[in-house]
Amino acid sequence: QFLPLISISPASDLIYFGGMAVITVYLGTKRQDIPAFRQAISSKQAGLAPIIASFSLLTLYLLTKYTAIDPSVIYRFGASFVGATAATATTRSLLDAFFPIPSQSNIKVPSKFGKFVNSFSMQALESGSNESLPPSKLLAFFGVAFFTIAYLAPPVDLHYTFLVSNYLAWCIGMQTIGMITIQNFATACIFLGGLFFYDIYWVFFSDVMTTVATNIEAPVKFLYPLSGEIIRDYPFAVIGLGDVVIPAIAISLLRNLDKQLHQKSKRSEKIGMYKRKGKLSNFEFGCLAYALGLMSCFVGGAIMGKGQPALLYLSPSVIVSALVSSGLNGEIDELMDFKQESV
Repeated sequence: QFLPLISISPASDLIYFGGMAVITVYLGTKRQDIPAFRQAISSKQAGLAPIIASFSLLTLYLLTKYTAIDPSVIYRFGASFVGATAATATTRSLLDAFFPIPSQSNIKVPSKFGKFVNSFSMQALESGSNESLPPSKLLAFFGVAFFTIAYLAPPVDLHYTFLVSNYLAWCIGMQTIGMITIQNFATACIFLGGLFFYDIYWVFFSDVMTTVATNIEAPVKFLYPLSGEIIRDYPFAVIGLGDVVIPAIAISLLRNLDKQLHQKSKRSEKIGMYKRKGKLSNFEFGCLAYALGLMSCFVGGAIMGKGQPALLYLSPSVIVSALVSSGLNGEIDELMDFKQESV
């Protein structure tokens, strides 16, 4: 998160985006091991995804370019509220993991205030009192509230607050990946395939995606300041949050497939968390393919000298990786037959 404070160069933004994206996909997918509500995308929902996304994108574009209405304020505040909610839950989890505090250290608070703070919890199965809250929850709530307000403050230049935007976006990604998966491999292909064409069209054949991405500021993208050697109208390099979350949703299918195959395997074949002797991890292979796809996107951008539709590279990478790893494991049928439902 803090690399931009150390180095701003053409190479450092690639390291930052690559590291942030791959870590988010890897850790976000692993969050699905935590018991919670989880929505599995159906084939109908997967087919509608590029249509709904196109409608939303085009609406923002038309409002921005051809009307006096400024949708950026509402969008910015709405996305920031979602980001603050996700960040409160994520920050609290990080504090509990690195600085565990006994439950008897809970702090008494007014019931109404406790209820308000608890409304920012994204752990569906969590239970607790509104009159006594863990220090980690209170610290996360006040810390996130302070930085979110600073990010939204009009006089503050984005160069001073983009790290807050990136953190809110990262938390949205982590929570979303942990709560959404996909029903089966065929549905994943429909989902990634539809958004593959969506991304290509709106990036290569119109100025819609670029206009919306550079004119509406909200924590739905990762930003990195451009070095002084690069002169552009928009002073940041950008990768969209969807370029992280969308492939991760498909990769989560591969992790859950590994989990099922691990449970069905003999005890002598198990060598680690969802790993089996002599078998590739579909999940880890998918994460590697995602990293290579993202690298290909960066290379494509450098060669062509303009922004690339990331899903042009990422969608095929994830789909092919699933087929290759399952094929090498001799488990193509298991991949095709695997199905999961909402919980």
